[in-house]
Amino acid sequence: MLLKLTAMQQTVTAIVVARAAGDHLERTLRALASSTRRPDSVIVIGRGDVQDAARAASRTLPVSYLEARDRLGFPAAIAAAARTLSPPRSGDEWLWLLSQDTAPEPAALERMLAVGETSPSVALAGPKLVEWNDRTRIRDFGVTMTRFGRAVPLVEGELDQAQHDGLSDVLGVASAGMLVRHAVWLQLGGLDQGLPVVDGGLDLSVRARLTGHRVVLAPTARVAVGDDGIAAPKRTTFVGTTRQLVRQRRVAALHRRMAWAPAAALPFHWLSLVPLALLRSLLWLVAKRPQAIPDEFAAAVIVAFGGSPVGAIRRGIRQTKTVGWGVIAPLRIPLAELRRRQALQREALLMLSRGEKPDAAFFGGGGWVALVALAVNVGMFFTLLGSSTVGGGGLLGLSPLPQLWQGVGWGWQEAGTGFWGAGDPFGAVLAVLGSITFWQPSFALVLLWLTAMPIAAIGAWLLASRVTPRHGLRGVLALAWAFSPVLLV
Repeated sequence: MLLKLTAMQQTVTAIVVARAAGDHLERTLRALASSTRRPDSVIVIGRGDVQDAARAASRTLPVSYLEARDRLGFPAAIAAAARTLSPPRSGDEWLWLLSQDTAPEPAALERMLAVGETSPSVALAGPKLVEWNDRTRIRDFGVTMTRFGRAVPLVEGELDQAQHDGLSDVLGVASAGMLVRHAVWLQLGGLDQGLPVVDGGLDLSVRARLTGHRVVLAPTARVAVGDDGIAAPKRTTFVGTTRQLVRQRRVAALHRRMAWAPAAALPFHWLSLVPLALLRSLLWLVAKRPQAIPDEFAAAVIVAFGGSPVGAIRRGIRQTKTVGWGVIAPLRIPLAELRRRQALQREALLMLSRGEKPDAAFFGGGGWVALVALAVNVGMFFTLLGSSTVGGGGLLGLSPLPQLWQGVGWGWQEAGTGFWGAGDPFGAVLAVLGSITFWQPSFALVLLWLTAMPIAAIGAWLLASRVTPRHGLRGVLALAWAFSPVLLV
């Protein structure tokens, strides 16, 4: 009975940010009306014909409409709606942050409230965000960040098979569908309006943890998210991103760096924005992604000279922080795990671009080509089996290993009458080759002679895999190169 009484005392105000009436808004309002635990009140904030949809929903929901004169971003719209509410009288009053394209499943609110009910220290609860038209695929479920502040989704674009339902305490949750205690919302000052779409939930979650609160996930509460770009950024594919999203993420990362940096480091961070963009642009060139360079510089200029509002957030952190930054360290993603995820993402992109499994399984075709080339190679030069060196024409045996390395780099050279200077660069190649069979350096030439064809075939196979997905054609090209006169002569 006590548990039931406590649950009844909890009150929830759902705030729905809308920009236009339509199917998305209607579906979201219908989802709220069909909830097993309905919100105690619903505020729809928007412009124009949104009011008609709010009035229609008020027949089954306690809906009030708040007109926004300007097209507010998600954080500003939520803040405007929250200001119309009376101050909370207890910690059991919650705000549910939604938009026109965030439709909760019937039991979503009930299950999130259950998570918050089990522990008074829980300040923020996040649902499992799924795709609007495919609720079996996870769009977003928790977020963490690297040591240097880069946001990293914990789960993104995966098929929902309950494999992540064991997740609980996390560094951050998305702002879309977030359930937050009203008192904590006022204490923290709400969402950072400098983060209109990306990383707003992460920023609020980190600030909540710095005040000693918990941030948790509700794995069994699911909310479908569309692609209107109000509470969640627009995306093109499950693993791909648009250029606009790349810029938004970089702006958000730099903005958070300015908001969270110690006061003494703030001038350094500001002065390094543009030089850092130049350095990262060089890295984009090396990574063969020059299309990211304009967004890199645009993000730096926006944060450096765009009047990014970080003052209020910095003051809020200074006034409310009760624990050190070390409290979030265990919740950051390790570098090794980040690299593993990046490798998996590259593999997924390769699969999407080719429509097949990646070519990591080389022995599915290329290995047989190499074996054929090796058999032909050994058959043509079987007389070399058992030999310790190869000679003839301009080919001489290799010198002993110490003499091979003595001629590498700068020093006394034995060529001609001898001289001090730089050695022949090819001498380094011979020294490395002779070191493979250090007991008999010249024997490395025998091995090279017997494996030249398969080595050439492997190189040609890998090159052909970038041109055609057909294994048969790759094999023909690889063998043609291995048996070509260019190699045999």
